[in-house]
Amino acid sequence: MNSVNDETSKFTTVNIDFDKDMVIAVFDQVLGSGGSKIQIEKIRETPEKVLVDVRYIRPAGNVFSTTVMNQPYHIVVLPKIDKKVEMTKQEE
Repeated sequence: MNSVNDETSKFTTVNIDFDKDMVIAVFDQVLGSGGSKIQIEKIRETPEKVLVDVRYIRPAGNVFSTTVMNQPYHIVVLPKIDKKVEMTKQEE
């Protein structure tokens, strides 16, 4: 994820106890223009699994705001859940 920009230097949480916590991370492809976003919209637990709703947001009409290399991502840390994680993708 640092192949285009130095993103990890901006992280505020770097020490994660994986015995207690888990990380859910979603990454978009490397894009040649700005204005795109990716968001983890909702995380919910069922008896069998953890469901993660992910939204990919693109500028309206494919009109991009800037010419810059970027890779949208969203990372969350939450208490560890020993279940399968399933992601659903929504695009705008």
